[in-house]
Amino acid sequence: MANATIIDVAAQAGVSIKTVSRVINNVTTVKPALRARVARAIEKLDYHPNPSARGLGGNRSYLLALLYDLSCEYYATSVLAGVIESCRAANYQVVMQPCDYRSSTVADDVARNVRRSRAGGVILTPPLS
Repeated sequence: MANATIIDVAAQAGVSIKTVSRVINNVTTVKPALRARVARAIEKLDYHPNPSARGLGGNRSYLLALLYDLSCEYYATSVLAGVIESCRAANYQVVMQPCDYRSSTVADDVARNVRRSRAGGVILTPPLS
């Protein structure tokens, strides 16, 4: 079975694609009854927004980079669960990148990793922060 699209959700809920988009993006002007109808369609179809498609529609990548020190992998792993949960609630994806804070090129490495990932934001863990 193919993944549901925003078009499928709109058809299921009997609303426009723009209304579905407003619900997904938590626009406050959507009336509660309409929001509930769209939410039911999203749940019924098991719809999940495509981060790449969302990024094309605006200037946001919906991607955050989590950078951690190589020597602190246990700490980064512990932090990751909370980061993923928070990002999932906000419809963001997370990409993890290890860095060596003792390296003389750490600033360049961080900048290169962020550019490559096209992340819209960066979460730094100690000692990188």
